[in-house]
Amino acid sequence: MKKSVSTEHLFMKIRNYVEQLINSREFPPDARLPTEEQLAGLFGVSRLTVKRALSELVDRGLIYRIKGKGTFVSSTADSERSDGLSPQPAARMATETSAVMPTEPVHSSGKSHPIAPTVSVILPDLHSRFGAAIVGGVHDRLAEHGLRVDLRLTHIDLERERQAIVDAVRWGSKGIILFPRSGEIYNEEILRLKIDRFPHVLIDRYLRGIDNHSVCSDNYEGAFQAVRRLTDSGHRHIGIMSHDIRTVETVEDRLHGAIAAINQAGGTVYTLCNVTGDWASLREAQPDEALIQQLRQFFRQNKKITAVITLHLTMAYAVVYTMKQLGRSIPNELSLITFDHPETPILQNPVLSCVTQNAQQLGATAADALVALLEGKQVEKRMIVPVSIIEGESIAPVKSTS
Repeated sequence: MKKSVSTEHLFMKIRNYVEQLINSREFPPDARLPTEEQLAGLFGVSRLTVKRALSELVDRGLIYRIKGKGTFVSSTADSERSDGLSPQPAARMATETSAVMPTEPVHSSGKSHPIAPTVSVILPDLHSRFGAAIVGGVHDRLAEHGLRVDLRLTHIDLERERQAIVDAVRWGSKGIILFPRSGEIYNEEILRLKIDRFPHVLIDRYLRGIDNHSVCSDNYEGAFQAVRRLTDSGHRHIGIMSHDIRTVETVEDRLHGAIAAINQAGGTVYTLCNVTGDWASLREAQPDEALIQQLRQFFRQNKKITAVITLHLTMAYAVVYTMKQLGRSIPNELSLITFDHPETPILQNPVLSCVTQNAQQLGATAADALVALLEGKQVEKRMIVPVSIIEGESIAPVKSTS
């Protein structure tokens, strides 16, 4: 039976996209590629279509699979690139840190499409559903306006981010959608975009003192409503826990929303917002002991705490590990609500109640704003996307102390 043109087109689109990620060296040999689920969400297709596209690349030796681990770039990909299949010099420079999400190359009549204007989307990575959903929202909305997406990944590196911005402008992008890295200093190229009036929109971040256009989740209200779930269950001694928040305005908004809700309920605030350590280790069998020690000390010094809101998902992982070490159960001995939805259960604990961000809508709103800027329209400086609360099993009524 002949496959539909749309399915065939999507298959080629995914295959070409992954191949460009490899050819651009954005993913070096043995690097893990986005999951089938992430690619399916990114392109709005079934996992079966993604699996077919990846299988062809496996057959060609460009990628390999490890059961239960994921899909990785093959070491033979470098030799294929050096055997005449890599871009020509000018094209290689244009794609050094990027992969253009392809559009259909040929009309049914056989005539080529005119080259569509390009918008650069600069993100830290695509290894989470959050990043993939943002790109999906951006891509779908920009495609409606005949714009291509030039995807550039920074891997949370300041210099990569700076170069991605410079290259996007140099190689003719009409505008930029940027998810900036957090840090003690922001990228000076972002300020240059503002000074040069280059159309751009920040996503999931805003920079105080720089009047950029930005799209963020309603972090203040999300934290306020999350804490209300705790206070409505009788909790008054509530911890607020985070990484170092001094460099991320959006997380500071979460802190302020949480404090406001605790104060409104007449509760007591306990903060631990400067935790440092190897956060990646929380996904492994042996988490960073120095990191967990900071949490153990916090709970031992503040024994009245009956509930916690974590402002990052990784902090929720750390709290779960710490409670296990202290022999305290969630939610019977500590209620917990966190920002962002865990993709997998944490140590077989109850499903966490959480604040979830609408990443698809963040991407679509940023795309709409950028299109409006390109059309010379007035656009709000700060655009806010509502969040939702997912009710889990990690909040219980406070135990009576009588």
